[in-house]
Amino acid sequence: MISDIFKIETKNLFLVPLPLDYLKKCLNGRRTMEEALGLNPVGIPLECETKETMEALNNMISLVESNLNFEKWFTNWEFVLKDKNRIIGGGAFYGSPNLDNGFVSEIAYIIQNDFRNLGYGSEAVQAMSSWGLQNGAEEIIALIEDYNISSQKLIEKCGFIIDKRENGILTYKKR
Repeated sequence: MISDIFKIETKNLFLVPLPLDYLKKCLNGRRTMEEALGLNPVGIPLECETKETMEALNNMISLVESNLNFEKWFTNWEFVLKDKNRIIGGGAFYGSPNLDNGFVSEIAYIIQNDFRNLGYGSEAVQAMSSWGLQNGAEEIIALIEDYNISSQKLIEKCGFIIDKRENGILTYKKR
């Protein structure tokens, strides 16, 4: 149940980095994981998942299993809209703490179409990036295509600044 696991609470959201056992439930379809968390299920049934999605999930599970002390840095974070008790998006970090050499992590995120432009994306990204900076990251980066104006506005609203432009990709940083 969502009440029994680590989560970050914002005004409208719970951000839930999936523990390994809940991440593995996604192998039976996201709906299985949502039901186990006590959420209103809206996820894709297993028979509708793509081969690529399942490969990515298996890779994420392997990374989490190999890095249990840093599970939150390798798992999927679910964005749960509190008043609807349902997932409206998700995020992840790419990179893990290496405090000897400094640590930079990339943040990725997605919000379902029906919930875009309502402030939930920036609320989630702000909370995730703040958590990352408070838990070992010296810097969080975001890589955004130069044509993705909405995502650029979102990430800038969260305090990220452009560091470089290269091959159609903008690299944003937050320290």
